[in-house]
Amino acid sequence: MRLGFIVSFVLHAIVFAALMYDWPFLGARENSYARAVAPTPVEIVTLSELASARAQSPPEPEEETLEENEEAEVQPAAAKPPPTAPAPRPERPLDLGGLENRLKGPGAPRPNPAAAPGPRRPQVGDGSRESQTIESRVAALTQRHMVRCWRSSIDASDPGRLQVVLRFRLDPRGRLDGTPRVLSPRSVAGDPELRVAVERAIRAVRDCSPFPFPDDALVGEHYDFWRENDYRFGAQPQ
Repeated sequence: MRLGFIVSFVLHAIVFAALMYDWPFLGARENSYARAVAPTPVEIVTLSELASARAQSPPEPEEETLEENEEAEVQPAAAKPPPTAPAPRPERPLDLGGLENRLKGPGAPRPNPAAAPGPRRPQVGDGSRESQTIESRVAALTQRHMVRCWRSSIDASDPGRLQVVLRFRLDPRGRLDGTPRVLSPRSVAGDPELRVAVERAIRAVRDCSPFPFPDDALVGEHYDFWRENDYRFGAQPQ
């Protein structure tokens, strides 16, 4: 009985001593536990506010774009220089005095008012009866007019072989236009009589100018028929 009382007393003393030792730390544990279980504030965000926040936030730059921009900054392309326009050539002033002197020089051609072409005349169809009549009239007028100007070669040793063909042009007034051209013979070398016959034929055409075609009632308006003429000189004009 006494032993049980002693054991009980000792146990109660130990428990009381333990409580007295742990009492100062009990309040600190309660405070730390209270802090550990303290409520965390939570903010509730609606879907409309979340969409508005995403729309206002600037887009993040892509890595590829940043890399391209960095490469462009590191290696800038060399700008090509603009092509230079050729310098304009200076204009040469027109020397009117020199031009007038050249025109007045001895070798400058002078205008011939008689050689100016006349008004366009009606043409007659080739091969028609009217054209044949006009051609015959031109040939007759030429022969009649040439007899008065030409000196024949009848005094030569063989006048039949002295055949000369000339081609000559006339202006609308019937005057000789240029120098007659010798169609035949091709050469007069070594043949004095033939050379004299050619000279007489050329002189006859020049002396007969002007020709009577413009004043003729039939052929006067048909300049195309007598503008260019081929005429044969022999023992007698043909």
